[in-house]
Amino acid sequence: MRKDNSIVYLATEFAYRDVRQMGRKKPASRTLYYELLGVEKTANEKDLKKAYRKKALQLHPDKQGGDGEPFREMKYAYDVLNDPKKRKAYDQYGEAGVKFAEGNMSMEAATELFCNFGPCERMFLILLVSLVIGYLLLFPILLSVRWDHPHSMTFAHVFIPIWLGIGLVLPVCLCCVPSPEFPDAEEEDEHLRKEIQEQQQQQINDHRKLRWGSVSIILVLTLLLVFLVLRLDGETNWSYFLVIWPWILLEVAVLAYKTWTADTVFVMMGNNPDVLLEQKWATKDWNLFMAAFVSPHFFYIAFACLLAQKMDGAHMSWWEAFAPLWVEWLLGTVIALLSCGKLKSPEELANMSAEAREREETRGKIAAKMVLRCVWLGCIVLLCLKLSHPSTFPAWVIFLPIFALSGCFCCCLSCAVCCMPSGGFGDMEGDEEAGDAVPKYGTMGA
Repeated sequence: MRKDNSIVYLATEFAYRDVRQMGRKKPASRTLYYELLGVEKTANEKDLKKAYRKKALQLHPDKQGGDGEPFREMKYAYDVLNDPKKRKAYDQYGEAGVKFAEGNMSMEAATELFCNFGPCERMFLILLVSLVIGYLLLFPILLSVRWDHPHSMTFAHVFIPIWLGIGLVLPVCLCCVPSPEFPDAEEEDEHLRKEIQEQQQQQINDHRKLRWGSVSIILVLTLLLVFLVLRLDGETNWSYFLVIWPWILLEVAVLAYKTWTADTVFVMMGNNPDVLLEQKWATKDWNLFMAAFVSPHFFYIAFACLLAQKMDGAHMSWWEAFAPLWVEWLLGTVIALLSCGKLKSPEELANMSAEAREREETRGKIAAKMVLRCVWLGCIVLLCLKLSHPSTFPAWVIFLPIFALSGCFCCCLSCAVCCMPSGGFGDMEGDEEAGDAVPKYGTMGA
């Protein structure tokens, strides 16, 4: 290939240099865990156990001067390779596949996992996401048809997509999500073995709480929908306060749970834990956190009560009935804007761990929040206009912001899926000396 007469070559070279200067790290190796244990990729369970015992004697904290990090890394590698499902995920997708199998996915791990997808997997992902979004949009479409043509169908028909969704999610929560299983702890150190067993038991308990909590929420939502459909279709003459009590009950339960776990979530979101040791209600960080974490549920409860009162014939406008939502939107927007003052510089982010960076606010996250809040506000304003003046515009206009956002998301996802290079950007990194070779992109002439 000649550089003097190849414009394509020059364009490719500059593009390659730009990508190389982005500073992205290479995807995790698919052989690192085998190297930590000193075995081949074809090693069986017996070979893994033998290698683990040998490495455990070499890397035990007592022989490393108290530094147990090498031992923990080796132990984690053994746990992954000793689990057939995790080992298959690691062999196919690297460390990101293991994190996905464990349900511990960060944005960085998700990007790395995605870069390991082949063309068929990427097309399947586009098709799957499109079908899911189309299914989620089916309910607002049916609701719009029912609103503009009252005799075309009943509300029981409008809620068919939701019934199907509940019928799919409930069995998954009950039966199809297995409890986490762990290999037997084979530590010779009794204290370390007990610590591992306690951590495993804690994960099992958390899984059970999550499962039955999800089932309880689904059942309460189902009860609310049944009451609502019966009342809207005229099958009963109940007061709307009686119809929406499952909604209020659910909001109160979520409010109580969030209040109970507020301290833990506050620390997990990267805030200073020393605030909890002082008079936390006198600090700005704690008050802003609680306002964003808990206060929306108070507004939702107030909105549910006003909505029921309006539906039962109270003399108030729809704009007044939606007053709690206006206040909640304004408060949430102010809190989102105040979070701009907590933005970290690129140098500070570079010195943080990957998990810590995921918890930090970024301009992209704040912008995404503002876009979603604007879409939500647009839908509520259009809904109030439609309720106040039923013949002003067709009902589908209410959901126009949602339709537009969904379409943009599908387009952006399709572009990202098709344009992102396989294996990530790490495969293109190399030495920046003169001998560095530019990757070949097809044939560009000799």
